Amino acid sequence: CSSDLSLEVGILCFTSTALMWSKTIVGLVACGVLCLLGLAGYCAPSASLRKLAGTGANTTPPVSVVAVDLSTAAPEGAAAAAPKIPRRQGRTKLKSTLERARAAVAGLKTVDLGAVRAKVEAGEEQASVQQALRLAAQADRHLRFDDAAAHFTRAVDLANKELGTGPGTWLQRVQVGVAAGGFWHRHGNFEEALACVNATESQAGGIVDLSGEEAIALASVKELRGNILRESSKFDGAQQAYAEARAMLDSVPAPAAQEALALLEGEVGWALYKEARLAEAHGHLQKAMVLLPTSESPRRTRFTARLAAVEHDEGRVEEALEGYVGALEQEMPTGKVEAVATETYETLQDMSVADGTLESPERGVEDITATIASQQDLLSAEATVNAHVQDKALMMSLATSLQIGAEFLQKSDEQDKLKALRWAEQALNIQRNCTGRTDDVSNVEVLNTIANIQIALHRTTAAVASLSEALKIAEAANQTRSATVSALYFNFGAVLHRKGRFSEAVDMYRKSLALEQEVGASNPLDIALANNNIAVSLHKMGRHEDALQYAEAAVTLAVELPEDNSDSQLFRRTLAEIKKKLAARIA
Repeated sequence: CSSDLSLEVGILCFTSTALMWSKTIVGLVACGVLCLLGLAGYCAPSASLRKLAGTGANTTPPVSVVAVDLSTAAPEGAAAAAPKIPRRQGRTKLKSTLERARAAVAGLKTVDLGAVRAKVEAGEEQASVQQALRLAAQADRHLRFDDAAAHFTRAVDLANKELGTGPGTWLQRVQVGVAAGGFWHRHGNFEEALACVNATESQAGGIVDLSGEEAIALASVKELRGNILRESSKFDGAQQAYAEARAMLDSVPAPAAQEALALLEGEVGWALYKEARLAEAHGHLQKAMVLLPTSESPRRTRFTARLAAVEHDEGRVEEALEGYVGALEQEMPTGKVEAVATETYETLQDMSVADGTLESPERGVEDITATIASQQDLLSAEATVNAHVQDKALMMSLATSLQIGAEFLQKSDEQDKLKALRWAEQALNIQRNCTGRTDDVSNVEVLNTIANIQIALHRTTAAVASLSEALKIAEAANQTRSATVSALYFNFGAVLHRKGRFSEAVDMYRKSLALEQEVGASNPLDIALANNNIAVSLHKMGRHEDALQYAEAAVTLAVELPEDNSDSQLFRRTLAEIKKKLAARIA
């Protein structure tokens, strides 16, 4: 937040990623805190608390939008409602999980699979497909990704040799391909994962029965393709793959396909969440929980955390926190872990956002800093035992943590803002290294975060450059129809307003408003903010009559907010100031 706007001083900062502090996108991880700053520098939370989608390798990234104010002071907002569960419970679980994670990583550094490896190599010609898969899974659990990749390759080779030699060999080949592709996907190596999927589909020509186990196996291949495309932000392709998987499962009797349908529903719901289609995402994830057998605790844990993320984005932060705690309790009921899954870090990130929202930004910084340290420990441990395979999913998750931390820090003093900028730039560099591209669509969100921090540091020229780069990437990727891009337009308008380029600012705000309404990912408060900012810029241009209709629209859209809500007060002050100016002109 910042306060250098003279007459229009109020600035409303929204965040996103596992944090979406306002604009419902992705995404990244959408919870939000509306920070309203007047000249006195006061920052008050809004009643609208949302968490953004967000992200790890999935990531859902930060979206901040800036709102302008015609007054010179920002009144205090209403106090946040008390959570339905003790906040301390969430903090205790988060802390204990991180402590277990760091202890587990320390133990993993000493695990030696040399004897197992030597045994396999000695009898490699006699090794079976199932033995190779077991060794691959064991190596994966102990961070030996190079070894795991070698064992998966061996399993695929053996399965290929056995094709057509007996009943079930085609089914075995598909199952091995899904296992190998899942390994690469789980660690964020999407090209390798997609290559496994393509090879598996090309080798599945011998399967002719699509009414039983074979159909379920082939559906899992389509589902994996959808997951890979989803994490690459190719949502149309992902939904097409999911639709093909569903068509295959529809040919299987309901009882036999129930578990597979549950998993598919959960993955479809998560893709919808990343598109900020929250109501649909909620429905699919709830259906997944109903269909999923109670014995499937790992999957249930994942869907519990994902459903909590949706609730967080819907503004139910307390319920979300309860879901996060429940997910962690299910994930490690015995307190024993071999490695920390990326999904666990995603839950910890979301908990950090909830804690920072319900308690204070300082609490959020404390939590996310501990999460970052744990992730760095794990990456360091992995680097000591792997020369070739990188855990890109964990690296991208670390980038998300740094981005979340940056969003919290930018609300503090000058030194913390500078640290926030360093963290956000680190996040961008990590993402670029993982994707090997400077123009990857995953960079759009973090560039928006960088721009917001630059605005807070009064570096408007640098902010324009960051926003321009983000828009250029989105346009090149043909992904301009999103709430993320709406937020970029919105923030671009705020920067132009600061520079006194009011007409251009209005154009940007109108683009943001039109896009919000087109993609259907908006809520009345988002629309109200856009109307308010258009009114302020028109007011500065002397177009008071035009400004009046936008200011009235903002107040009308926020009518359900409490009167003492800071956003509602902002809109009413804008309207009062414009009416005052019109009255003075008439007089």
